[in-house]
Amino acid sequence: MKNLHLIGEWHANRFLRLKQRFTLCFIPSVGFLFWNPDDFHPGACFARATSGSGIKEYLWMSSCRRRDRRNQRFTKDPAQVQDDKSKRTAHASRFTPPASGRTSAESSSTQFAPSPLRYSLKSETPMQNPNKRVLIACAFALFIFTACKKNLSIDQTSESDAIVETAPPIHTAIKASVNNNCAGYYQALPARYDSSLKKYPLILFIHGIGELGTDLSKMLRAGLPRLINRKMFPADFEVNGQHFSFVVISPQFKKRPTNDEVKSVLDYAVKKFRIDNSRIYITGLSMGGGVTWEFDAQYGGSVAAIAPICGGSWPDPKRAEKIANFNLPVWAFHNADDNTVPVSYTIDYVKKINSFNPSVKAKYTIWPSGGHDSWTKAYDPATKDDGKNVYEWMLQYRRLVK
Repeated sequence: MKNLHLIGEWHANRFLRLKQRFTLCFIPSVGFLFWNPDDFHPGACFARATSGSGIKEYLWMSSCRRRDRRNQRFTKDPAQVQDDKSKRTAHASRFTPPASGRTSAESSSTQFAPSPLRYSLKSETPMQNPNKRVLIACAFALFIFTACKKNLSIDQTSESDAIVETAPPIHTAIKASVNNNCAGYYQALPARYDSSLKKYPLILFIHGIGELGTDLSKMLRAGLPRLINRKMFPADFEVNGQHFSFVVISPQFKKRPTNDEVKSVLDYAVKKFRIDNSRIYITGLSMGGGVTWEFDAQYGGSVAAIAPICGGSWPDPKRAEKIANFNLPVWAFHNADDNTVPVSYTIDYVKKINSFNPSVKAKYTIWPSGGHDSWTKAYDPATKDDGKNVYEWMLQYRRLVK
């Protein structure tokens, strides 16, 4: 029911925007059609267009114009033609405000006197030809309509960007053949994803060796999928006065993925979901932490920041140099008593990256105990350094995309 309410609210806002566009475009155009410099006061055109009898009078005036054109094509008693014009002028004077310092009769007989060339088929100016006037009015309406449409699109985007999520993200297991090494994934979408047009930052999470296979339920054992499934992942993060909510994609691989297989999943996610391409973040634990190091040494130029956790990858100097050349922000995590992946891997990666003087220095957090499980503390939103948890730290950075 909540989603139905949100959809109804979106349609209501859409109706108001269309109503605003109609008012801005239609009324000025109808007022333009009413206006004639020969016998109407220009300031009255919009009031007449919006009056209760405005449309009726416009149709009546159109009928008179068509009759005048027939009078010019066929011979007719000049006295009758003049009488028709006098009746029309008298009718129009009811809508014409008096000029300052004059009576209504004086204004209608002097300032707004009708021109004998008003309806000439060979008028020298477009304002004197009704057909040309209609064309000009249509062009004027189209111009305003286009301008309104652009402005309303901007307003609609700003409204979507202002959404602050309060409900936990919606976590769903998806069976899909993304590539030969990935047959499914978990997706976590903001609760109001389907009722907005907003683009969201993306976290691509890469699991450990214990979650390899095709049984997606294994993904809920550790890391971000476990946190999200237990409703412990925050719905909203505020960084520098802005509010963010993540799209989190957690693919399940059948064997340790190559860099190209991870890139395939990343491209799939960017194409399928509304992703802010300047805010793509990679993280993983154990085997996934090692894949994070290796993937970003090759494709780090499209990533905003990475957070490898007890990454199982030997700290190759060439990979470290490539990560540094991408100026890729790095925050790595490890436990000092990890007997599965040596803590020296994380320390050496960070030191080697910083030896190449990147614009943003890589950093690590080493806890004294905890064994191989350093991801529970790393992904906990309550774990902070310099006042920021790992998600808020990520959102500090964005990659400028061409």
